[in-house]
Amino acid sequence: MFSKKICCVFAFFAVSIFAFSCTSEKKTEKVRGIEFAGEIARLEKEEDGEVVFSFTEKQKSFLTSFNQQHKTLSLLIALKQGENPSDVDFFFMSGGEKRACATVLASLFSGKIVTVSLCASFLPDGFGVRSASPVSISRLEAAESKIGWYEGEDTLFLGFGASGGISETSKNFTTLASGREYFGSNAGTSLTIFYKKGSGEGKINVKSGNDVLEIRRTRTQSATVLSSLCVQDIFSPLSIDDTSCVSGVLLRFDPAMSDSLRAIKTDPGLIPDWDKNRWRNSGFEVFDWEEFPGVLIFDMKDYTVQDAFLKRLSFFAEKTGFRGSLASDERIKNLHGFNAHDYRAETLAAFFNKAEKENFPLPDSERLLKKILITNGQLIAENGEVKAGQGALVSISRESPEYLRWQFLNHECFHGVFFTHEEFRNKMSEIYSNMDRTSLAFIKNYYRVSPELDYDTSDLYLMHNELMAYTVQRRVSGVAQYYTGLASRAHVQKAIPDLANYVLSTNAAGFVEIAKEIDAFLSENYALNAGRVYQIVRK
Repeated sequence: MFSKKICCVFAFFAVSIFAFSCTSEKKTEKVRGIEFAGEIARLEKEEDGEVVFSFTEKQKSFLTSFNQQHKTLSLLIALKQGENPSDVDFFFMSGGEKRACATVLASLFSGKIVTVSLCASFLPDGFGVRSASPVSISRLEAAESKIGWYEGEDTLFLGFGASGGISETSKNFTTLASGREYFGSNAGTSLTIFYKKGSGEGKINVKSGNDVLEIRRTRTQSATVLSSLCVQDIFSPLSIDDTSCVSGVLLRFDPAMSDSLRAIKTDPGLIPDWDKNRWRNSGFEVFDWEEFPGVLIFDMKDYTVQDAFLKRLSFFAEKTGFRGSLASDERIKNLHGFNAHDYRAETLAAFFNKAEKENFPLPDSERLLKKILITNGQLIAENGEVKAGQGALVSISRESPEYLRWQFLNHECFHGVFFTHEEFRNKMSEIYSNMDRTSLAFIKNYYRVSPELDYDTSDLYLMHNELMAYTVQRRVSGVAQYYTGLASRAHVQKAIPDLANYVLSTNAAGFVEIAKEIDAFLSENYALNAGRVYQIVRK
């Protein structure tokens, strides 16, 4: 946020609020006013507990540029009162008239520094403050617009819409409705719910209009961000069933959401039933995992769209006999890729660099994928090539049945955690080395004899990663049934009967054991569990 803060000396008076004495760098005489954006906003009026300041042309130009750059504009002022506070009005001036008055009730000061942010839907000529009690101003700046409130130990932030209004008491969320008038569109905003320090774990139910979301709070989580695109109407009345853990709720404009290449920050639990009519692209939507920034989650319209983006990459990354090479469309057109995908940044960079080096003709879909990855930081463009950035890519498809969409979401997102967290990779290396050897032999041979997978079992990194994801894509209670189901398949019984019967006779005990160990690690380190990569679900 670009801003200019106050640089002035002020004294208090019994009748008027305050008087300023500032020296402009461009003039030798003293000018009564307040510094803002490199110049003095002149004091035009001081009477009956009210002061009014006017902006210079340079300051107005600064405000115009700020609004153009950030797509929103608010004037933010930090106020403090003494032992006997009174209500304080903060307002804009336009054409000699007061507009958009925001009133902060005296009861909200209570020794706190109160920061008031007032959205500007027009270019103001100046601003004013009115109070019956002395007030000190510690900060004045242009800021991106936020509507709502946030309370700290000794601070309180109050964000007002373009029409102003009267401050609400804590835990009241009605001011958010004023965002409809100011932001004008539901598509480009996000709602942040802040949590009190030390409030611990727990669940809250958030109701926004007809949408009800159950949110798990983790030990270390300070806030939850909800995109306006995940609900029908972000400006609908908001309610939270347990506000004891809440320290604020802020609505803000999110310019990234108007860029269809930039991922929407969200929780994976909201993706499977995200309204497809609210996708910004006709064939897919791309999300950024809130708890694991940089892990992009693609939700594709169908397998055809997904193949257009990722099929060749799947052969390049994981398929025996294809790894490290760029297969032509003709060569793989009758071969199966994957129903869901996952790739680390290093693999993505290697794929696109090889295509560039070999002048391989990538279709529009793969070129678009490259652009999305550069936009979101998984790839970094440098000297005609790309290098690995931060994060990973995972993908699921709407063509999968609902129960498989959830399973694939778990499976692929756990790959994303594996790609981006070394301690998880180290843990899986330890588990892989110590697990029951016959169970391990079964799963490696299962990968080998299952043509729809055809993993390169000589790649130890891949084996650690896939063993993990297949084991914790469902709850621990369902692991035995899953692996005995694999062992019962006809092609498995035919190809590796001894290993398959071992899994059946032990009721997959070797896999259940490692599932419990991985589940405990996920819970302790990431507040996740086998079969659950999400913190938010719709009710």
